[in-house]
Amino acid sequence: MHARIVNKYRRILLCSVFLLLVLSCNEDVSDYSAPKFKKVVEDPKIEYIGDVLPFNKIDNIFRYKDRLYVIAYHHKQKNYLHVYDVNDGTHLYSSLHQGNGPGEIIYPGAAHFEYETGMLYFYDVVRAQAFSFHIGDSLTFINQTVTDDSVLLSQQFPASDGSDISVNSYFVPNPRSKVKPAPRIIKRDPYRDTLAVYDIFPEIEDQKMLGAVDLSHNVSLSPDRSHLAIASLMGSILEIFEISEDKIDASAKKYFVEPEHDTNNKSYSLEDTILGFCDIFLTNKYVYGAYDGENYGTVSRDKLHNNIAVFDFEGHPRELYKLGHRVHKLCVDEELGKIYCLIWTGEEDMRLASIDIVK
Repeated sequence: MHARIVNKYRRILLCSVFLLLVLSCNEDVSDYSAPKFKKVVEDPKIEYIGDVLPFNKIDNIFRYKDRLYVIAYHHKQKNYLHVYDVNDGTHLYSSLHQGNGPGEIIYPGAAHFEYETGMLYFYDVVRAQAFSFHIGDSLTFINQTVTDDSVLLSQQFPASDGSDISVNSYFVPNPRSKVKPAPRIIKRDPYRDTLAVYDIFPEIEDQKMLGAVDLSHNVSLSPDRSHLAIASLMGSILEIFEISEDKIDASAKKYFVEPEHDTNNKSYSLEDTILGFCDIFLTNKYVYGAYDGENYGTVSRDKLHNNIAVFDFEGHPRELYKLGHRVHKLCVDEELGKIYCLIWTGEEDMRLASIDIVK
């Protein structure tokens, strides 16, 4: 009798250990829970830089030395890059013209700036060409090369040595499709040989809806190229990856707000889904994001993404800045203790601004 009891409890113990191991190895357990921030900063002081910008759609901003660079199409001047003094917002020059000539772009895809070298990379999604420029006192055209159609379907992070990291933005695994999609994240060497691949998507209720969730709406790479983050617009899912020489690992997958969809027509709508991240920016330490997590997309535009959320590379929430204004794009200089952002100050007005990082 004693031996039977011992064997019974031994089996129960072994089953429990097995279940714990299974759960601990499953990195995609999608238990949704709103982030709890260690520090909430209410109404931080906003310092506006310059006047209202003459754009209604801005693709990106970044700071380099004493300047802020805005990537946006100017309909009258027909150019894409606009440079401002970081202190007073004085417009210094505009460049990167629209056209078919050398160093001209018809329609740029996502841009990538390499802080260490001052190199700026663009892809023309119409001409399927890759462009490189150097930023100094002015913009210097370096090179343009014909590339393949994959640039239309991915976010590219090239480096000056010829290597690159790309994130597949649109293809979602479809078991019925005969076309095998490109891996989700790829790291290549200067000879275009694959060094590392990551091809796992987060778990959501319906895997066929991954594209509608717009998982790759926001992608950012740390300046030292050691970490990459992907944040969803619909719902709120944050993924952080550690990148080594020949490996890409998920260091964190955080499910904050579940994306909701209409099961009848298999689509997502702004009426059904709370919005997550509008933009993200990685430093070598943290993830900064223009974050909502509370509002549906049907509310007034100025009420959306009024926060800047900060996470460490394990996905733990740190600070939440509640600005009271919509944050459209952001970049960060931790050495100076500044967050630079594009803020909606009216129905159609956007301005450059900065806030201090709390210590």
